[in-house]
Amino acid sequence: MTGRDLPFTLRPDKGDNLVDQNTSRLGDYRMLPLFTAADAIHDKSPVDWPAVDVITDRNGLRKLLRWLNPSAGREVRNFRIDIELVGSKTIILGRWEGFERQPLTVRSFGFSFEDAMTRAAPGCPASGHHRAISYVR
Repeated sequence: MTGRDLPFTLRPDKGDNLVDQNTSRLGDYRMLPLFTAADAIHDKSPVDWPAVDVITDRNGLRKLLRWLNPSAGREVRNFRIDIELVGSKTIILGRWEGFERQPLTVRSFGFSFEDAMTRAAPGCPASGHHRAISYVR
């Protein structure tokens, strides 16, 4: 958080939205931030990745859940998730998008709010707001 005085006024978002920052910036290593973040927040040692059954990001999880449990008035769009077997049992569900950017189609304030209320860590470029979480079976 920036510690900004309240209240303040936001400008509406404008321009194009970068659809998948990780693929755009990291190409073949698009899942690296997920692995790095999980290792960083894991309590005592890095994650034992071979013991993990399924690895996915928020985007893939949301698409799968929306497809499995559609809600009224919420369109289930076509999507693609690439699946890769790593080792003997771990599958990675990888995001795939057919385009890098998309125009904003609704009036929104999410990106402006993010810019106004967050700042990058020292020495890091601003690149979006992300959370690292874990699910335990």
